[in-house]
Amino acid sequence: MSHPGTALPGTRKAYGPSTAVQGSLKRLGTDDIDLYPPSTVTRPSPL
Repeated sequence: MSHPGTALPGTRKAYGPSTAVQGSLKRLGTDDIDLYPPSTVTRPSPL
């Protein structure tokens, strides 16, 4: 599920507290995590 890059900054602001978690997830290539609620964002990464 790909989304426009412009949606990322807005989503990050919405989930401010999870920005650090999203950053690490983005390194794994899982941008889609930005579309999930904070409770899902904090789930352990499938490594």
